[in-house]
Amino acid sequence: MQHTKNSLDSARRSALLIWAAVAAASALVVSTASAGAWYDDFERGGLADWIIYDFNRGAGSWDEKGGFVVGEINRAGSNSLLQLKPRRPAGVNTDDWSNYTVKVKMRLESKPRNNQNTSFGLALYDRHDLNRYHYILFEYQQAEIITYIRIGNSAGRNTVPFNVEQGVWYDLTASIETFEDTERVTFQVNDHRLMGTHWNGQVNSGGVALVVSDGRVSFDDFVVEGDSIPDGGNGLPRSVSPAGLSTQLWAEIKRR
Repeated sequence: MQHTKNSLDSARRSALLIWAAVAAASALVVSTASAGAWYDDFERGGLADWIIYDFNRGAGSWDEKGGFVVGEINRAGSNSLLQLKPRRPAGVNTDDWSNYTVKVKMRLESKPRNNQNTSFGLALYDRHDLNRYHYILFEYQQAEIITYIRIGNSAGRNTVPFNVEQGVWYDLTASIETFEDTERVTFQVNDHRLMGTHWNGQVNSGGVALVVSDGRVSFDDFVVEGDSIPDGGNGLPRSVSPAGLSTQLWAEIKRR
């Protein structure tokens, strides 16, 4: 993926914040008691609630196979997104989703070629129609995770060193929160420490998308929860309830 070198203006400059797990655990507990949850295990429902968004039309392909959803794109410098756009229940509008937590498993399937800039991950507050969104991307060649914000013609990015391997499942839990004039993205990978970025700028709301650039990646066990999220998808797994995902994560962090 090619990233713009533009940065947010002085009122929107970003600062990378790395928090200790216990001190920052509340950042992943976006909502609890009244939260809804949308779950997809990609085993039986097809992709009726998802649509493909390609930076170059027709460049990417997404298929549900073998209990996963597999995204593939091999056009240099371009992304393919699988956007969650539920058709049920009636009236669901992901443009209004805010302050939520996403959990998903991801695995790089293809061996990147030397000229590829292979990356994969999530889009949060996904409003590509307005050129506004957040990314959390695993970068294979650069051995890092990128947090990235786009607001119109302005953008900002931060990086965290992370050795990305082919054929390894990564369990990503990410939260996004909007405050009065800022937004915070917080994430954890497997059992690694909690990390986050605090942006002085706002996208405000939007849906969730899976992202692939220059490679083939499998995704599984997708959950998004929050007060603005309706219950839906292929049914909630036994380990997750509308109020349980963040609470369970908080308990796990406290035990460390």
